[in-house]
Amino acid sequence: LKTEMIYTGQTGWLQGGDYGFILDATLNDFVSGELEHQILTCAKKEEPDLIIIEGQSGLRSPYGPCGAEFIVSGGAKGVILQIDPSRQYFDGLEKFKLKIGSVKDEVAIIRLLGAEVIAVSINSSNLSDTELEIIKVRLSKELGIPVIALFKDDEKMILKPIFHFLEKQK
Repeated sequence: LKTEMIYTGQTGWLQGGDYGFILDATLNDFVSGELEHQILTCAKKEEPDLIIIEGQSGLRSPYGPCGAEFIVSGGAKGVILQIDPSRQYFDGLEKFKLKIGSVKDEVAIIRLLGAEVIAVSINSSNLSDTELEIIKVRLSKELGIPVIALFKDDEKMILKPIFHFLEKQK
């Protein structure tokens, strides 16, 4: 599976990524156009089977419109939603009690934006193994999509839903 990534931050640039831009240094008026330019340039030059757009923040993050803007402007067809179930509030906004939306609501928003949620990826660094398993089972039943803890599960588990998604796109 020939895969390319569009980076959107300093780390991707520092690592020498071929396609992308530094979102934090781009005026918001130009983010959509720059994202489209990078995707089209990558598609034309590389002809990949899959292009991954590195995410920046949640769909409803008060720090910026990155998540929704990337899905819409990037024409994303599929999303792997990364969550940290140990966090209740947006980072740095705990004192304001600004809650992170439910996973079910995030999936619904992504669908409204025209993309399919391929899988949910859990950041399990602040969870016990028992807590992690309870959350995985609950979300799998609630959402009907694969839920994977990439730091704990075999990393190849993410490939099955990706290949299934790509087959449906043909």
